[in-house]
Amino acid sequence: MLTMSVVEDICSASTQGMWLMPKHIVLGTTVRHLSGRADLITILNRYGHYHSYAKLMEIDTALADQVVDSGSLLPSNISVSANVLSMLGQL
Repeated sequence: MLTMSVVEDICSASTQGMWLMPKHIVLGTTVRHLSGRADLITILNRYGHYHSYAKLMEIDTALADQVVDSGSLLPSNISVSANVLSMLGQL
């Protein structure tokens, strides 16, 4: 798990944040949901821990739009079968 975390940091740093790494999306979204503070996300973004507040909101909006368009509670690239949650596709 630690290896994957370091690899995602290297990929993000080497592409100057052009690649959206799952770690950075999930961590940023979690902090936003727990704290609700854009300033905290901005500060931690400057240290390279995750994407900007605007990018996180863009991702959340895209997921919400998929839910509304599909008429389902889950976005189209997430499926649940046999109590196993899997997400397919590119973030």
